[in-house]
Amino acid sequence: NRISSNRRVILNVGKFETKKGQDVLIKAFAKICYSYPDVDLVLVGATDSALPMLKDLCVCEGVVERVSFCADIPHNQVANFFKRATIFALPSRQEPFGIVILEAGAFALPVVASRVGGIPEILTDDYTGRLVSPDDPIELAECLQSLLDNPAESEAMAVRLHNRVVADFSWSAAYEKYESMIAFS
Repeated sequence: NRISSNRRVILNVGKFETKKGQDVLIKAFAKICYSYPDVDLVLVGATDSALPMLKDLCVCEGVVERVSFCADIPHNQVANFFKRATIFALPSRQEPFGIVILEAGAFALPVVASRVGGIPEILTDDYTGRLVSPDDPIELAECLQSLLDNPAESEAMAVRLHNRVVADFSWSAAYEKYESMIAFS
């Protein structure tokens, strides 16, 4: 874990597989990293088929020194990465729901994610997060730049996401909804 306290971190958490779009994130990061010498990219995930290709891509893009791969971290240690992150990015090509976005919201992180699957059910674009097209490193880079350049706006979005996660996706909220459904049956 090379996350240093004096550096900002763009975090991604997800299995290292093609559908998670970490290659898109690496390409986007390569487009902006020289404008932000204090920002690193940290990828946390379970080892899978895309990991060697992702590491090779970092070499090709010239960002090896600024990208950390943290493979097979025990789940109970992943929270430490969220606590130290500045932005959470999930550029998935497919994502049924995106529980990891709820985790980022629980830590009040600004989130940028692909407009796929269940993600738009969690994030409202420009309100609780930023939605981008999948497979578009240029759009993702512009969005990351915007979040890095506007910390007050990013923080406000993160707080709104946090409040939404607590209100709509916590265990107590789920219990209350379930209890009210039983009461009406």
